Amino acid sequence: MFADRYHANPLTTPRQVRNTIAYVLNNFRRHGEDRAPFAMNWKVDPYSTGVYFGGWAELADKPTLFTTPRHYSGMLTWLPKTWLLRVGWMKSAPISIWTVPARP
Repeated sequence: MFADRYHANPLTTPRQVRNTIAYVLNNFRRHGEDRAPFAMNWKVDPYSTGVYFGGWAELADKPTLFTTPRHYSGMLTWLPKTWLLRVGWMKSAPISIWTVPARP
């Protein structure tokens, strides 16, 4: 069903992982969804796991930047198991909530 959309590409460098995280968490910006009237005040897509991501550049020393919609039901997430996903990606540039991902 997804054969034409699936492209395996092993991520081997901190920069690749950082860019992939930014792409996944800010994909709604790439598609312009952040400019819709209902989303103008969104810092992150509240319907993604971005609300749980502790690596946003804007977080700095703050415990949280976001509030979720009233009827939000959180998604199941897992802690990263590889060095690249835990800390390796941080050797590259910080990920901003305002980053608009480029095409991979």
